[in-house]
Amino acid sequence: MKISLFKKIPRPSESPSTDKRPDVNHVIQVSKKHTEREVIQIHLEDQAHSIFASKFGGRPYLPRTLEVPVNQNGQQLRLLAQIRMDELPPSRIGLSLTGLLQFWVLDDDTTGLDFEYSLEADDYRILYYPTIDESVTSTEIDYKYHPYCENKSYFPIQDEFGLHFTLEKESMSYCDFQFVQTFVKVWNQEYPDFPISNLDSLDEEMISEQFCMGGHKIGGYPLFTQWDPREGKNEDHKILLLQIDTDQFNGKEIIWGDSGVANFFITTHDLETLNFSRVLYNWDCY
Repeated sequence: MKISLFKKIPRPSESPSTDKRPDVNHVIQVSKKHTEREVIQIHLEDQAHSIFASKFGGRPYLPRTLEVPVNQNGQQLRLLAQIRMDELPPSRIGLSLTGLLQFWVLDDDTTGLDFEYSLEADDYRILYYPTIDESVTSTEIDYKYHPYCENKSYFPIQDEFGLHFTLEKESMSYCDFQFVQTFVKVWNQEYPDFPISNLDSLDEEMISEQFCMGGHKIGGYPLFTQWDPREGKNEDHKILLLQIDTDQFNGKEIIWGDSGVANFFITTHDLETLNFSRVLYNWDCY
């Protein structure tokens, strides 16, 4: 499965002629169309219905034969999220699977983040169970599940949230490391007589407001408050496996530092082969 970030579309006959001054709003609309892709939007509910349901936070599912994941210091990680595959709408993202996908992080002052962005980081884990044993009980889970916590919990999710999903579409976010080159390419295709090589001569704040892709989701494009950590050594991690944003719902809160956002990324090959051992994890805040 190949992800194409830029799809060449024949220029319609009504496109502005090259003897007119460029219109940035026209380029914005063309860029949105060129980079549009499917996204599974995640919507919060009060509570998950069981240990087998999709959720943020709360009590995890664990097969009887497996223990809670730990880091090299023997500290149990904490469930950040679990996604039940059969609850997702059919999509081209590549997650039309059975079973359950889980995201675990250490409840410390960095919430398991490795600032070197090593794919071998030890304080977060993504686990995939192809099948779910629904005979497992909550009592069995409680016996095993005692996640590590520092003197003060920094965990971003208060309590537990149930989830439901809708399939939508969105365009590339302004903070994606590929955005500038993509926007420039569209601009120069639409206005070859007025070429640009960067966005320095344009109203970047106005452009960024048109391409802000926050929220909880699978697929689509990421949001960052700082920079895209994939640029450079991890640019092949193009698929957004999960994004959890700062949010409030019915008096309960999700908050990453000072109103930040978290993302997990995977390569196309690793997703196709169900290899979740090389997922890139990031969170940042203002």
